[in-house]
Amino acid sequence: VLVVELSKITICLSVLLAQGGCDGCMRQLRLHVVTERSQTLRLAIPAFCYALQNNLVFAAISNLSAAAAQVIYQLKTLTTAVFSVIILGKSFQPVQWASFVMLAFGVILVQSQDAKSAKTPTGANPTLGVTCAVAAATLSGFAGVYLEKMFTSGGTSLWMRNVQLGLFAIPLQVVAILQWDLPAVQAGGIAQGFRASTWAVVGVQVAGALLTAFVI
Repeated sequence: VLVVELSKITICLSVLLAQGGCDGCMRQLRLHVVTERSQTLRLAIPAFCYALQNNLVFAAISNLSAAAAQVIYQLKTLTTAVFSVIILGKSFQPVQWASFVMLAFGVILVQSQDAKSAKTPTGANPTLGVTCAVAAATLSGFAGVYLEKMFTSGGTSLWMRNVQLGLFAIPLQVVAILQWDLPAVQAGGIAQGFRASTWAVVGVQVAGALLTAFVI
């Protein structure tokens, strides 16, 4: 998760640098991070949610089969709809609510056989896994809607918004590593166990986060 956040902020800073040069980039950073710090501070909320959500997803996968974790995580479709009503004041017709429910149950039905046949990780706690997956889905819905409100208000570019997010997300993830993984990092380094598949996951996460901003 830390590598994902570092990659995102590096890409966004590079784009800002390419667009405005060094002076232009520094002016934008001063304006949007220092001068408009009240807006930046508001992004601490989704940054915290995303940092916690990403770690909860990995905790869920560690305690459930991959298929079961994915099934439960689809509840984010419903939580996003609920928070859209609460935060953005959107309204949905009964047929739209029915489509949200059908989508969630459709995913469950399609993947239920995989969930039954897949093996749960050794030493796993399924109750903890379910709790983490549900919490991650709820945080995903809330953070996505809150960020939509931030992205669609004001004239700040999505690149700067992601930089602002990273200013909170990176320190939060460093704290998480110090709290949970410090002995392992001290013993084997921060990149221990990284393989091609690990970097592929990082790439997917980075692309997904930036594409979400583009869609919003």
